[in-house]
Amino acid sequence: MKIKVSKLTKSYGSISVLDEISFQLEAKQKVGLVGANSTGKSTLLKILAGEIQEYSGDISYSHGVTLGYMPQDTSITSKETIYEYVHRVSGMADLEMRLEDPLQAEEAVIEYE
Repeated sequence: MKIKVSKLTKSYGSISVLDEISFQLEAKQKVGLVGANSTGKSTLLKILAGEIQEYSGDISYSHGVTLGYMPQDTSITSKETIYEYVHRVSGMADLEMRLEDPLQAEEAVIEYE
């Protein structure tokens, strides 16, 4: 087992978006998450990624499990391709810069502080 969710519940005020859902994902298992708008898909992913901490139920991760989450975002510019956008927001562009020229990366980080 890699990820186990038991009786996960999340509400926003009086609106319940997740109501005691339970599942487990095994190593190398592939799943799809589909549903109508406002049914809790993004909320579930944010909880699994640790971006939302206020919920009830249990979540356990096997040793070595890592999660990545890319939020829905509309900040893509008209001059930027989808590849360039994903490359930038995922942190890959920054990582590549650090690998190519560590001194330049350090200066870039200082400029943003």
